Parts: sequence; structure tokens; C-alpha cells
Amino acid sequence: MRCKGLLARLIAQWVVMMNLRELTEEQSKLIALVDTGVMSLEDISDHLDMVSSCRKDKIESTLAVIAQLKSDAKAAGDEAKRLQDIAKVKVNSAKSLTNWVRCNMEVGEKIDFKLFSVSKGKGLPVANITDESMLVEKYKVVTTSIDKKTLLSDLKIGMVMGAELAQGEPSLRIK
Repeated sequence: MRCKGLLARLIAQWVVMMNLRELTEEQSKLIALVDTGVMSLEDISDHLDMVSSCRKDKIESTLAVIAQLKSDAKAAGDEAKRLQDIAKVKVNSAKSLTNWVRCNMEVGEKIDFKLFSVSKGKGLPVANITDESMLVEKYKVVTTSIDKKTLLSDLKIGMVMGAELAQGEPSLRIK
């Protein structure tokens, strides 16, 4: 009787230390033993209950980690957006000040300072488009992309050369 209690405690400790994949495999093996008639449900019910309980606990803990990671990712994204907004303001301020200095200097003027030097030169030639419709095709670049929604609906109806209907990743809904 005392050995049975000790064995049960050792099995319980072993089950608790298993990872989720191992627990799922153990649960499947136990169910297979019952399905094949090697053991009865009564013989393994305590062990199966313990494995199922530990498996559920590990899944719940994993879901808590997922929720925390998503929360952290959102916070990091929000902080990144906040920092990007600050960076955008600073870049725009630098552009504004650069334009102010440019407007207040003469072409060809150069000024040297201890840390900086500044000069204003004549601008480089650029293409200024006045009427795009009058330009020949040589100057136009056309890009293409695949309309995957239309392609998917056509694939559901029948075959489409160059594409096939495949099964996507299984979904997991966490509420």
C-alpha cells in the first residue's frame, strides 16, 4: 500500500515536469491503450486525469504568456510610433531650419565655423513633370501585383494555370 502511494507521487512529479508536447503524446498513448483493449479506462483513469489536468494547466500558462507577449508587442509598437512621431517632428524641424538658412544665403556664399561650414550652391537639374499624359511610354514604369482574392475564388471553381489551391495554417482562436 505504501509503495503504491510512493509510485503515485513519483508519477505525479514526472507528469508535472513534462512539457506540453510530451503531455499530449502521453495522453494519446493512454487513450490508445484503452482503445486497443490493453488496459481499461478504470486502470488508467487517475493517470489520464493527472496528465489531462497538467496538460490543461500548461496550455493555460502558455496562453497567459501569449497574452503577455501580445501586450508587450502592442506597448512596444505604441512606443515605436511615439518615437517615430518625435523623430518626424525633429526631421521636419531640421528641414525647416535648413530651408531657412538656404533662403538667407546667396548662391556661391560659404561660411566657415569651428564645428561647421556651410555653402550655398546652384541646384542640380531635375525633371519637372508638367503633363504626365503627354509623356511617351518609355518614361513610364508599370508594376503588377496578383489579386489573391479573385485568384482564390477562381481556384475554388476550377484549375488556374500557375496556381493551386492549398490548405493554409490551422487557426487558433484565443478569447
